[in-house]
Amino acid sequence: MYKKIAELEENFNEKSKNYDNQLTMTMTCTEMQELSIKVKEIYEGQEGEWTHVVKKQVNSALESVNDHINEVQHNLSETRAEALEQREKESRRNNVVLYNIPESIGARAEDRNREDAAFCLQLFSSLQVGVSECRCLRNKLRRT
Repeated sequence: MYKKIAELEENFNEKSKNYDNQLTMTMTCTEMQELSIKVKEIYEGQEGEWTHVVKKQVNSALESVNDHINEVQHNLSETRAEALEQREKESRRNNVVLYNIPESIGARAEDRNREDAAFCLQLFSSLQVGVSECRCLRNKLRRT
C-alpha cells in the first residue's frame, strides 16, 4: 500500500511539474506576445518620430546647401561684374579725349574721320609726344 501511495505521489509530482512547466511556458508565451506588442508599438511610434527627425535633418542640410549656392552665385556675379569693369577700363586705357577741336568740313563720315585723325597727328607732332601715326578704331572716333 505504501508502495502504491508512493507511486501515486510520484505520479502526482510528475504531473504537477508538467503542469507547472506548461503553465510557465504559457505565461512565458503570453508575456512574449505582450512584450512583442509593446515593442511593435514603441517601434512604430519611434518610426514616425525617426522619419520626422531625419526629415528635419535633411531639410536643414538642404537649406544650408541652398544658402551656400546663393552665396556662390552672388560672389560669381560680383566677380563677373568686376571682370567686365576691368576689361572696359583696359580697353579705354590708351584713349585720348580732346576738347575744343575745330569741326571737320568733310561731307562724308569717312572724310571727317580722316580729317580728325590728321588734326590729332598734327597736334601730337607739335607737342613732340612721339606719336608717328594716328590710329582711330572704326566707330570709336566720336564727336560730342
